[in-house]
Amino acid sequence: MNTFTFDEFASEVKKSLEKNILPPFKISDVMDMKTTRGAYKGISILKDNIGPAFNLSEMYEYMSDKQIEEIDFDNIAKEMIAMTLNNLSNVKSSKAYLEDIKSDIKDRKNLLLVPLNSFDVENYGNEIPTEQVADINFACALNSNDRIILLTNKLLQSMNISFDKVYDMAKNNVEPHIFMSLDKNADSELTMIAITNSEHNFGANVLSRVDLLEEIIKEYNIENPAIIPSSKQDVILIDLNSNFGYGIALDDITGMIQAVNLNRDAVKPSEILSNNLYLIRDGQLEIATDKNLELDNNKDEIELDM
Repeated sequence: MNTFTFDEFASEVKKSLEKNILPPFKISDVMDMKTTRGAYKGISILKDNIGPAFNLSEMYEYMSDKQIEEIDFDNIAKEMIAMTLNNLSNVKSSKAYLEDIKSDIKDRKNLLLVPLNSFDVENYGNEIPTEQVADINFACALNSNDRIILLTNKLLQSMNISFDKVYDMAKNNVEPHIFMSLDKNADSELTMIAITNSEHNFGANVLSRVDLLEEIIKEYNIENPAIIPSSKQDVILIDLNSNFGYGIALDDITGMIQAVNLNRDAVKPSEILSNNLYLIRDGQLEIATDKNLELDNNKDEIELDM
């Protein structure tokens, strides 16, 4: 357990950075930072307002078993500065940075739809423009050089690019990839099709493309389809007319989804997408309700080992 507060730790890190840094680099304030993987408190080493961010929240937790007097803050600062200098060739001016992003957007191939959960939406507020499908919001990002750069309102406005245009381009990049299937075509009594994308990177964005889901439904001869949002990375397409749907109610299915989401060994909290079950009705994604869900409960009840 820490014998010092986060504010004390962050203050010492900033003091050491300011003592060791040289122009033209500057140290930012400690601030809330947001990524697609979650929020944290961080600090940046900047040149021309561009530079890497360091996760102070994570560093603080890592040193939780130490006394503050035992921590070599000068060494921490020097390592952070060295990491920044080692990447100096990648640090560009704001203008060059924007030009690179604009070029990537025009190129289209690196555009990615990122599904957000309710916590993400609350966390980002009005900073990130989104498109809502059922109750799931999709943001646009650039997947470039192993980095996910969310496209903010401010960033898009600075480049005079509309979100609607970028969203349509990113949506066209959605390419579902099936990585596991149990289905009637393979003589299985339980129909489950696990869908992501080729990189298993925000593959739940297939929920934005009902047309592609309908193609998979047709290919696998799914009679009564429903979709489980297993995480931001993938979804599971099921057939409620297979053994999955016999003898159970909607509450049973959503209860199972919630139980899995509460299991941190199964899904990281930042990866949770939704506790709902989804249906496709008239070409639209909908949240399953007792009114629009068709379950054949006249069959013999079958216990499912999920």
